[in-house]
Amino acid sequence: MAGMDGVEIHGVHEGMLIDQFAIALSTRERTSTEEILRGRLRFATEIVKEIKKKVGKDFPVGLRFSIKSYIRDWNQGGLPDEEFKEKGRDTEEGLEAAKILEEAGYDALDADAGSFEACIGPSHLFIKSMALSSLSRKTKESGEDSCNRFG
Repeated sequence: MAGMDGVEIHGVHEGMLIDQFAIALSTRERTSTEEILRGRLRFATEIVKEIKKKVGKDFPVGLRFSIKSYIRDWNQGGLPDEEFKEKGRDTEEGLEAAKILEEAGYDALDADAGSFEACIGPSHLFIKSMALSSLSRKTKESGEDSCNRFG
């Protein structure tokens, strides 16, 4: 693969194209059972499966991934300390999605939070120091070791 040691898919985060398929606000499904979540993550899971099929299962593939969307509604973002009903991916769904994405073959999740669709991206979330550190810790504590495979 042209001398590359691995690749990161810039995708299931911040409302990017792949994320549009993965969050309930952008799809017809407004509930989140595991089966529905797997369906919404199908685009992302098929990408890693095709990459692994072409270059081998040992080729490292990472994914830029938002654990939480911080979306109140279309063009309305929320902040970490605010109370609001998450219309994108909440933390619980984000942790479940992380497991599904790891099962699909991703070797690392480059975790962030926020959404450009909600006019809130990672730079806005760093208004408070280390605003995302608790989400990253939750991913690690959930038993997902995928963040450690790019050693």
